Amino acid sequence: MDEDVLSPIDLRDPVTAREWADKADRTRPWRQQLRSTIAAEVQSATRILELGSGPGQLAECILEIANAGEPVPVRYTCLDFSPPMHALARERCGDRATYVVADFKQPGWSHGLGTFDAIVTMQAVHELRHKRHAALLYREARAIAPLLVVCDHEPMLTAKTRFTEDQIRALSATAAEHHAAMREAGYEPRTVLELEGMYVITGRARD
Repeated sequence: MDEDVLSPIDLRDPVTAREWADKADRTRPWRQQLRSTIAAEVQSATRILELGSGPGQLAECILEIANAGEPVPVRYTCLDFSPPMHALARERCGDRATYVVADFKQPGWSHGLGTFDAIVTMQAVHELRHKRHAALLYREARAIAPLLVVCDHEPMLTAKTRFTEDQIRALSATAAEHHAAMREAGYEPRTVLELEGMYVITGRARD
């Protein structure tokens, strides 16, 4: 299907945002391992941008690892369209991060942000609401960062869903489809972890 898949929840609503944050790790307890894997992939980066940063769980993980050894001045920017999600992230990360309200589905989302060593995103690219938008997102990411780390999940075709099978396949890209979109954008992708139907892909800029 070519139409965008509308979200059934409003993450700009404070109650919904907190409910999502409280449930995310409970329903997928392996998310901590995924976050640790992403953190390991960007351990040498000092300027990091997270797209769809949500309640700050990945930001907290990366910042804690960065500060575990020798002090490293990491400049971490959280970008999300939801002010309530930023409020939750501030509870975790405080002033260790910068918070930008923007929608990465909209063209030009990167204007004024500057450049970064790495861009990360965890289980947020489905907020594009259709996988066909991924290539455009990654092209804009490539213009400001040579390293891109994406965590997503395969299309989950289960009986407990609000979407049709066509909508699920439009909403969630396979790892192979993410690889193709990254290559189109100028990255060389590699899957570094597959776990419980989820995966982490690292894309490094081609020379």
